[in-house]
Amino acid sequence: MIQIPNEMIRASAGTGKTYQLTNRFIKLLLCGLPVERIIALTFTRKAAGEFFEGILTKLAKAASKPTEARKLAEEISLPDTKQAAFREALRRLVDTMGQLSLGTIDGFFNRIIAMFSLEFGLGGEFEMMSEFEQQQARLRVLEMLLEENAARREDRESLIETYRLSTAGKDERRFVGSFEEHLENCHELWLRVPDPSRWGDPDRLWPKGNLWPAQVVDRAAMVAEWRELIAGESFGNNLQQGFCKIADHLATWMPGKELLAKSKTLMSRALENL
Repeated sequence: MIQIPNEMIRASAGTGKTYQLTNRFIKLLLCGLPVERIIALTFTRKAAGEFFEGILTKLAKAASKPTEARKLAEEISLPDTKQAAFREALRRLVDTMGQLSLGTIDGFFNRIIAMFSLEFGLGGEFEMMSEFEQQQARLRVLEMLLEENAARREDRESLIETYRLSTAGKDERRFVGSFEEHLENCHELWLRVPDPSRWGDPDRLWPKGNLWPAQVVDRAAMVAEWRELIAGESFGNNLQQGFCKIADHLATWMPGKELLAKSKTLMSRALENL
């Protein structure tokens, strides 16, 4: 059997990777490598289907026409390959199609896990979930987290509190989608920083104690005081009206609403200049 060296193909979409890969697959077949020893993986089922179709089409053409056989032989750098060799490779591929490892990357690893499920700590039968099934599973877990009897009260309240704090000052109307996005962000952060000492340790976050919950803020009095300060400044009419709109909004603001809904540009620039 002829040894074929490893080769890396780096190219962007539409530049001929499929052309090169199908030729390499055929070359491996012609060099005597068994079909079951060749693994060809792609990201999507559509791409895998196109890849398999390309291999069969090229072999079928080379097996039926001498001109196509000579052309393909040149492309795979085996110029002495005869038409009969392509015909034999096509027959071998068709006969052993059930042993062909040509598909998606996730499908291949699913097969590996299924073969060694006990070694991976898995029991019973399992299968790959579709995107719709994954979405439904996430919703079921979310419902369990929020059910009164399905999770510990302190865990549920802690989770809801993190969401409330993360969305403070935002006008969010789609709770389910927003809450799910919050969970995904938390999970991604946990994967990057799994050290439990960095998650919610009050003594580490606030060595002198967290003063936020202890603060008593009379927002109405603060807004009224700010109105007096605004009135005492010699702003132009436009700026004066802009700050008054902000004061009106802050007087009725509640957590969960957009904090800078009125005169956003003016307020952002004012905060930056602080």
